[in-house]
Amino acid sequence: METELDLEALWDECFAMPDASPDVEYAKRYFFNRTEQQIFECFDRNVIERTSELREITPPLFNLYFPHFQNYILKCKHDSMDANCISSCYMGLLADKLQQGIVSNKEIIDKAALINKHFRENLSFYNDYPEIYGDLKLKLDEADKLLAQYKIG
Repeated sequence: METELDLEALWDECFAMPDASPDVEYAKRYFFNRTEQQIFECFDRNVIERTSELREITPPLFNLYFPHFQNYILKCKHDSMDANCISSCYMGLLADKLQQGIVSNKEIIDKAALINKHFRENLSFYNDYPEIYGDLKLKLDEADKLLAQYKIG
């Protein structure tokens, strides 16, 4: 388990990156020292921004905080007006990070399979605007391929 001091050092490394995005500051504000419920509320307010912030943090921080996004999908009730955006943001971020090979937390891989199943079982809810957000079924098929070949370690 990371200590607060270790986490501060990880955040300092993130801020020190030469190409650090301004989103890093927001990421720390919304993720560091927050309960999962507080993080869920931040996702509720703006899933697009939280996704952007997760995209910009370093791999160690991503591996630490991305499971909260996964739990947000699995544990929270979503408004039908937000469902397509949530699934699109999540699937895009997951695919990017798997393709970059930076996922080192087995929990992320295990939950990704559960989320893919959840999305497939609720496809009409999370995919009712494919002309805007893209076809979720195709994204799920691609994610399944990436997950099947992904190796941690």
